[in-house]
Amino acid sequence: MRQEKDRVWNDPHNAKDVVKALNIYKVYNKDLTAVKGVTLGIQNNLCFGLLGPNGAGKTTTIAMLTAQMPTSHGDILLHNMSTHDISVSKLYRQIALNCCLQSNKALMGFLTVREQLELYVKLRYNSLSHYNRQLTFFWK
Repeated sequence: MRQEKDRVWNDPHNAKDVVKALNIYKVYNKDLTAVKGVTLGIQNNLCFGLLGPNGAGKTTTIAMLTAQMPTSHGDILLHNMSTHDISVSKLYRQIALNCCLQSNKALMGFLTVREQLELYVKLRYNSLSHYNRQLTFFWK
């Protein structure tokens, strides 16, 4: 984590990082800190995940990264646009950001990893050519 934090802070305008979390925190009721000081960058066309024990703040971090929840402190930049400075609807019209949470356990036992990615790509894209292009990228 330290190397990633240094990488993001040393080059904050890195064009490869389309999502940046800059020292983000989420605090509830002043006594429960769910996320503490996360800094990371996510590059374009990267399949990204968070691993950790229950209660580590993974779901809260993803919710903040996708502008579904505001940060208590710090900033999220999507294509160098702060989620504080732009409406979420405008943000989502300008970028393609997808999120597949672990809560879809009903399918996990029946689908392979490839089938799950294909399902999410099909749900995201209307165009067959766009769908094929995305799957080609995943299976390189």
